[in-house]
Formats: sequence, structure tokens, C-alpha cells
Amino acid sequence: MSPDFNKVFYMLTRSFLLIVLTCFLPSAQAANLYAHPITLSALNSTETIPLNTFKGELVYLDFWASWCIPCKESFPFMNQLQNRYKNEGLRIITINLDKTPQAALTFLEAHPAHFPIYHDPEQQLTKQLSVKGLPTSFLFTPDGELHQRMTGFNQYKAQKLSKTIENLLQPSPSKKVETKL
Repeated sequence: MSPDFNKVFYMLTRSFLLIVLTCFLPSAQAANLYAHPITLSALNSTETIPLNTFKGELVYLDFWASWCIPCKESFPFMNQLQNRYKNEGLRIITINLDKTPQAALTFLEAHPAHFPIYHDPEQQLTKQLSVKGLPTSFLFTPDGELHQRMTGFNQYKAQKLSKTIENLLQPSPSKKVETKL
């Protein structure tokens, strides 16, 4: 083989590995959701809420924008999750990344949300979690440890995520309390 071919092959392989590592491995900063004090701002009000308010709950955190086509498909799925698991310990938190709240509000008229919508005006959380594409979702355990990261949305990913959430919300056999009849 020619030296040029080897050089090109090496560069392509290296580039591919960098892309894979960047896309599929969580960043070290994302190890714990509550590692840094972050306050979220409500999309259409002055209400703010510290992120650590959700400590103790299984948190599904989703970043989205009004121009994102897969985001439109993910909203009915998140509404289903909210309706099914809201009383079992799942908290859905969504972060809108539009430049103006009006774009998000227009989106929400067509795609209503049954869960709170926040934005990250300083992009603290967006940077901490290295959000690069939309939608990007994270599943955090009740103690804030990253369990799963998902970029993009489709029905296959939704089914897999539903099963993961169901498994995480089920009490372990050692935690079940026996009752005698």
C-alpha cells in the first residue's frame, strides 16, 4: 500500500474514533447532576428553581428547540412518560434552547407539554452536560448519577428508554416488604 493511503486511513480512523467518543461517552463533568449549583428559569415567568430540588427522584432531562424536527416527535412520548410515571418517582424536566421564549411558546401551542419547561439563559447546564445536538436527553438516578445519555429521538430509542425507566422505578427484591395475610 502507498504511504498516502496509510496516512489517509490513519486520519480517517482517528477522526471516526474521536466522533464516536465525543458522541457516545458522557463527559466527566456530567457525572453528577447536582455537582454544581444551577438554577433553572421558567420559560414564561420569572420563577426560578434550584436544580437540586429534584434530588431523590429519577430525572429525565431533555434539551430541545422549536426548530428541531425530532423534538416535535419527542413531546408526545414525554407526555406519556409524565402521565404514566409521575406518581412513581419520575421527574421530567425540559430545557428549551431557543433564543427567544416566543419561539418556544409558539411551538408549545402546537405541541403541548404536560411537564415543566425551563430555559438555561446562561447555558450553565447546557455546557456542563456538553449538549451538542437536539434533542439530547439524560436519565439521572435519584442521587444524580448519569445513567443514560441519548442524542436524537425515534421510536426505537423511546421503547428502549421506557423499558429502562420501568426497570429503574421497580423496587429491587431486597426492598420489597413482605406482608402476611
